[in-house]
Amino acid sequence: MAGGAKVSLVTPEGSSSNNYAGIYALWVREDRRGRGLSALLLDAIFNHLVRLDVSGCWLQVEERSTRASAVYQAAGFSTVARYRYLTRAH
Repeated sequence: MAGGAKVSLVTPEGSSSNNYAGIYALWVREDRRGRGLSALLLDAIFNHLVRLDVSGCWLQVEERSTRASAVYQAAGFSTVARYRYLTRAH
């Protein structure tokens, strides 16, 4: 497998439809990077979400992933929130 992603469908309480989706953990194998596969994978996910009648989508990406962020910005995503992982000092 050259790549993959995880997608969560979120159904608001009291609703019978999946109104939102979250995309996270999108990856492309290191030896396949730089060939546009992330954009193709993202496009395939979008097409599937449209068929599921999803009305909105969020995406989670690590800030240090500048190449990935560029792909997502080209797809129309923008930064609306940031967070930090807490780590124990060594």
